[in-house]
Amino acid sequence: MKKLSLILLAILTVALIGCKKDDDNNDNGGGNGGGSSSSTILLQESSKTLHHGDTYEIKAVCENPITYTSENDYVAEVNGNGIVHANYVGITNIILEDTVSSLQFKVTVAAESNLYTLPNINFGETRSTIISRFGNPDYEDEDGLLYERETETIYGYMIVFDDTNKVYTYVVIVKPGYGHELANVFIPERYAFLGEADIYKYYMDALDLDDASTIVSATQETSTGYWIAAYMDKDYFRKDDMNSAMDAMQNLVKKFVK
Repeated sequence: MKKLSLILLAILTVALIGCKKDDDNNDNGGGNGGGSSSSTILLQESSKTLHHGDTYEIKAVCENPITYTSENDYVAEVNGNGIVHANYVGITNIILEDTVSSLQFKVTVAAESNLYTLPNINFGETRSTIISRFGNPDYEDEDGLLYERETETIYGYMIVFDDTNKVYTYVVIVKPGYGHELANVFIPERYAFLGEADIYKYYMDALDLDDASTIVSATQETSTGYWIAAYMDKDYFRKDDMNSAMDAMQNLVKKFVK
């Protein structure tokens, strides 16, 4: 009987030691980038701030192969080796997964230019709704409204309506000295290049035109020197209409800005 008790005690001791080792292994894998407490992926850092066009290699260690997926390819893409390419201003997570666990790696694509903040305007809003929210305009005619909101970098906002008095385009009027920054930094770091025609370059708020809701373009109105940053409802225009729309914006700036 005493011999049997000793055998049982030995078995119980081995079992407890095995559990202790398992618990220790689980504890060592946790606490990296917000993943599972039993994660087998180890990260050197859990976040990174980049700028448009930057690349960065995620430094991860794991006994198993890791797959990498971006939650928002528009902000940042990642390849199978964990190389992140920063696209457009915003925040997204890169998901790292192996066979048993997953972690998040936060990517912030920060702006290098902050020329202005977009006005809170939605396509399809009525003229009366805009006036009720923004107050009486500084200039108004059948085509649109002008709100002078002068800062160091901008003159104000122009809001353009269709035949039913609904917003289909709005414009930020940028002062002459800031055109280069507008056209070469501010817009390209926020919007994907769509194409160009004649004197105009066009951008969109998605990687694919079918997914876009807004088309953006910037050009200088030469008689006043002011720059036009036009935000156009993608569903309102055919692609071949956009040049005529931008021509119309220039004419309105000449009319409004005296």
